Amino acid sequence: MSTAGALAYVVDDDVSAREGVARLIRSAGVMTKTFASGEEFLASPRPKMPSCLVLDLNLPGLSGLDLQQALAQSGVQVPIIFLSGHGDIPTTVRALKAGAINFLTKPFEDEDLLNAVRQCLSSDLEEQVQSDETAGNMVGQSAGFHRVVSAIQVVAPTDAAVLIQGETGTGKELVARAIHDRSGSQQGTFYQSELRRDSGNAPGE
Repeated sequence: MSTAGALAYVVDDDVSAREGVARLIRSAGVMTKTFASGEEFLASPRPKMPSCLVLDLNLPGLSGLDLQQALAQSGVQVPIIFLSGHGDIPTTVRALKAGAINFLTKPFEDEDLLNAVRQCLSSDLEEQVQSDETAGNMVGQSAGFHRVVSAIQVVAPTDAAVLIQGETGTGKELVARAIHDRSGSQQGTFYQSELRRDSGNAPGE
């Protein structure tokens, strides 16, 4: 999959490890957002876009496993990759049974982490596309519909101006709303205006 418009969250209390992981992920074309604690991550707004969570197991305060449980209890679904300097089999099994996608022991190979991130982002994109297809506002199964949904996922997190063209009744407003709901402005107001094409007649004609 294309990593454009995807985001990896990195949670680690060690600033050097946190920034090193984030830098590696960015080298693969994936945006990152870093946090020093599980509490900081929970308090941060998360835009609706393909994403994954690279999570250190041994965090002070709210541990990695505690954060995983808190996200599950609040209904937040984000693919998780655990990182640990001294993971053991029971802990690994517990994390994977609770839904983690992967569990890597430090030091890990760069490509192992990047492959895990790609797997998580692909899984999350597929989940979001399926959710959009059955959400009631946008419904479709065709190849063209899949392309529209994928394009929404790519442009929504950016600041780019988007021109949506199509015949009347083809769902331009739904696409615009979908972009808004997945953007950094999702908490703002969605304004709708209607432009009518001038007939070209002079006044009074």
